Amino acid sequence: PQFILEEVSTILSEQSWRTFYTSTKDGVEFESILISPTKPGKHPLLAYPHGGPHSVFDSSYTSLFTYFVSLGFHVLLVNYRGSIGYGDDVLESLIGKCGYQDVEDTIAAIDYFC
Repeated sequence: PQFILEEVSTILSEQSWRTFYTSTKDGVEFESILISPTKPGKHPLLAYPHGGPHSVFDSSYTSLFTYFVSLGFHVLLVNYRGSIGYGDDVLESLIGKCGYQDVEDTIAAIDYFC
């Protein structure tokens, strides 16, 4: 167990986490979490919108995202409009717009980051 804790600690020290907000065309803000390698240089971006449609990403440890970052990717976790935790209006805004609004928000988050 001690070896595993040391390994995880090393892996996590090689990542940085940042939360940022992006506005849609109609001015509604939504949140994204960016996990990045700390090593200098250019790194490809992996945008990862959550499933659902009504779900949410938080800043808890997930081995999948840690793995991608250890391979040298930035991982962008998008809490698009329709994600839970942002009120009923935002949650209900996705009804009838799955595949459009969530994709538009994901693209906006990518554009903000890039």
